Formats: sequence, structure tokens, C-alpha cells
Amino acid sequence: MKAKAASSARNVQRQAMSLVVTCRLGLCSHVPPSDPDGTWSHVGVRNVIEQLSSALIDRHIRRGLLNNSGVVSRALDDGGAQERDLAAQYKSQSELVGAKRPRTAAILRRLSENYKTDVSDVDPDAELNELRWN
Repeated sequence: MKAKAASSARNVQRQAMSLVVTCRLGLCSHVPPSDPDGTWSHVGVRNVIEQLSSALIDRHIRRGLLNNSGVVSRALDDGGAQERDLAAQYKSQSELVGAKRPRTAAILRRLSENYKTDVSDVDPDAELNELRWN
């Protein structure tokens, strides 16, 4: 009976540790250097993403990359130029890695879509501010 309880406790501990490692990998994945060809992230990180095939890791990676962009400041009439540039950058990178690393490409594509959504939120505000102040 004690052996079964100890085995069960070890399994729970392994699962908990796996979850912690998964979350840390996702949150820290925005830090590694880019690959020599300039794509995100280093090919070693992309390989791990593909091998683990975890929706949880993918979500944490996206969150980490979005949070890595920091605070955004702009003039009232700037619109979403910054977000448009980021959307184009992530889309381009997803196309570069897509053939060999589809999961990584999907992460990058989702980031591009997130930034496109931000553009559609920011551009109308800029247009209204321009009308208001000019």
C-alpha cells in the first residue's frame, strides 16, 4: 500500500514538474538569440517546439513574445504603423520556417494576426484624433 502511494506521489510530482518546465520554456523562449538567417528563434528552440508539440508551450511562447514588445507609445495620429511592421515581420518569418517547422510557423502566424487586430483597433482612433485636432 505504501509503495503504491509513493509511486502515485512521484507521478504527481513528475507531472507538476513537467508543467513548470513547460511554462518556463514558454515564458523564456523569447530570449534566445535569433538564428543566423535572422528568423526567430534559434533553430534549436524551433526543434524543441516541434518535438514537444504542446499547445500550452505555444500559448506561453506567444504571450512571452507579445510581452517582450514592451510599452508602446505613439502620437495621437500615428495609427498602427508599429503593429503593421511587426505583423509583416512575423508573417514573413512564419513563411520562412513553415515548410520544416509547421508548429513554429503557426505560432508566428498567430502573432502576425494579433498585431493585425491591434492595427484595426488603433487606426480608427488615429483617424478620429486627426479629425478632432485638425
